[in-house]
Amino acid sequence: GVITCCAVGNTQTDTIATVASPAVAAKSVAVTATTKSGTGLFLSQGPTPDGRLKPDICAPGLDIIAARASGTTMGFAVDAYYVKASGTSMAAPHVVGVTALLKQAHPSWTPKELKNALLLSARNIGLPSWKVGLGLVDAVKAMNVDVVLSNLGEVNFGLLDSTTGSQTFLVESGSLTFAENDPYLSLSTTSAGAGTSVTASLSIPASFEGPCYEIPITVTSANGTYRMVAFFVRASTITFR
Repeated sequence: GVITCCAVGNTQTDTIATVASPAVAAKSVAVTATTKSGTGLFLSQGPTPDGRLKPDICAPGLDIIAARASGTTMGFAVDAYYVKASGTSMAAPHVVGVTALLKQAHPSWTPKELKNALLLSARNIGLPSWKVGLGLVDAVKAMNVDVVLSNLGEVNFGLLDSTTGSQTFLVESGSLTFAENDPYLSLSTTSAGAGTSVTASLSIPASFEGPCYEIPITVTSANGTYRMVAFFVRASTITFR
């Protein structure tokens, strides 16, 4: 199979629901850009029109030096061979490179398992997931991910019209524990092994305005600690362009 890493686009306003196609595709790895130090640039943001979390992950995309095709004028020409440019199209190749390293280290991993490792191991940079995904790509940590979740670390409740919702995901491999501390979310179990289904139940007050809300969930396995995100959109408070 093939894994696709897509730039989310460069809408330079702090406006939600601006992720471009094909990054909105469910199986794609949607990439946004940060500075080299890992601060957000606030480019195209999620959610998708059906309320899913996008972007998935972020990577450096500011003032990136890259090979320059002969005769081209994109960005700032460093010299005849290199160009300096910024944007999500400069961030996505970083994630492609990490994915290639993962595939080299784990030749048997499927596209789903590769995306699972990328997302679970992403480093939290303290910004909302609908702006930067689950975090900054982390090649070393991704190499050692030892659990596979059917939801790849994203518990998407989607567009929520009511005050309650539930999502069930499967622990496909590995053994882990969960921890969360949010008044709106509860999990059916705090520990699970391969083949175990876990249900996340959501209950929010009728007065909740949103429009977007995320709940971090800590996942601990033998190889380390990872991060999931539960996410929902208050349907009545969002307008898609």
